[in-house]
Amino acid sequence: LRLAASVPWAAVMSRPDREIRPLLQATNADRFTPAPQPGDLESDVLFVGRSRNVFRPIVRDSIAAGADLDVYGDLWEQFIDKRHIKSEYLDNAAAPGAYRGARIVLNDHWDDMARHGFVSNRLFDAVAAGAIVVSDEITGGFPVEFGDSVRTYSSVDELRGLLAAGN
Repeated sequence: LRLAASVPWAAVMSRPDREIRPLLQATNADRFTPAPQPGDLESDVLFVGRSRNVFRPIVRDSIAAGADLDVYGDLWEQFIDKRHIKSEYLDNAAAPGAYRGARIVLNDHWDDMARHGFVSNRLFDAVAAGAIVVSDEITGGFPVEFGDSVRTYSSVDELRGLLAAGN
């Protein structure tokens, strides 16, 4: 049995003699719950992730859109104002509370992940925690199980509208 974390990639890579079935990422529903907890972190717009020494487009675009952005992750000083950087590190145990406490969680994908339809792990965790997520687009779209919890954008103006609309 061969499995891949992408519906479109599994379809493209399957052959008559080698079927590949999709098995998407998942989350721990005992940890990532929508019920508010004492100590949940509060943010208007939240991004959790390293810069990877790249000015990641969703962070760049959210600042251009005027978002009240909180960032948890390292290597951001070269790209964004320090006021947006809440910490260089967010402990995994605090992630559910950070997602629950955000009005909007931002998500993005590496170009090759998006091109081949590999859904970011952050989406599963944030949606399970009850967050509204704004993300870049990916080939094949997002699982229907996300419902209206994941919204995509393709321009700064579109992102500005999504951030203003919120819930």
